[in-house]
Amino acid sequence: MDDTRLIVEVEKHKILYDPQNFLYKDLNAKEKAWEAISSAVGVNESTIPGERALQQKEWLKHNSEPFTQVQSYMKDTVLCRANWIRANSSKDILELLTESTLISPVQIAQDFQVLHGEAAPKLFETWIPEYAEKVLYLAKQDNKLPSLSVEDMTLDAKGELALTLLPTMVPQAVYRDGKKTIRHSIEESRTAFIHQMPVGTNMVEYLLQSKPFLSVLALGDPQQCASQAFVILAVQALPQEHTASGS
Repeated sequence: MDDTRLIVEVEKHKILYDPQNFLYKDLNAKEKAWEAISSAVGVNESTIPGERALQQKEWLKHNSEPFTQVQSYMKDTVLCRANWIRANSSKDILELLTESTLISPVQIAQDFQVLHGEAAPKLFETWIPEYAEKVLYLAKQDNKLPSLSVEDMTLDAKGELALTLLPTMVPQAVYRDGKKTIRHSIEESRTAFIHQMPVGTNMVEYLLQSKPFLSVLALGDPQQCASQAFVILAVQALPQEHTASGS
């Protein structure tokens, strides 16, 4: 899929992003807009009938095996699920999960491959050679680099460290909660993005205390690559191959 073409087509449908549009809250109109966009950019609708897609989606909510059947149903319903999420873009992630399927990194990767085939292989290929060193340099200039021996790190470890530092490079947002004005510290923003903890962390206790938003947990020595990484979502820990794939 041509991402530039996609952006152009989305811009034609203000009901998707303009709250002032009188159809902004019309879910049926939004779904039709996404169908039109899919057609324009060359993404075909699901080849299975709508009723069959709904049956498969319902089955996926309650089953995580056999794996081959899960994989087949995920592939068959990916466009149907993507359009539903787009049509319900005002919902938060926990609300979306109540209507979504059981997920795993493999399923997420498969969905991304179907929806964004051209971009899928490029997800991680430019981070370390092009951006990691720049982030570390800027962090050092702003005295935000942790007291670690960066020079002795491997390239992969530097890449992970740079990723964890991203939230420190932008001003912290200020928002209101009732009468309270809240501005989180840099450290709070950093741990909410990627939380580094030692190997042996009690996962049950950690999940029970986790926040109601998506984050990444990296277990291991900050001086080295994380030995384990998880996406934390809705009191679940979804294993990842490495920290970058969760972020």
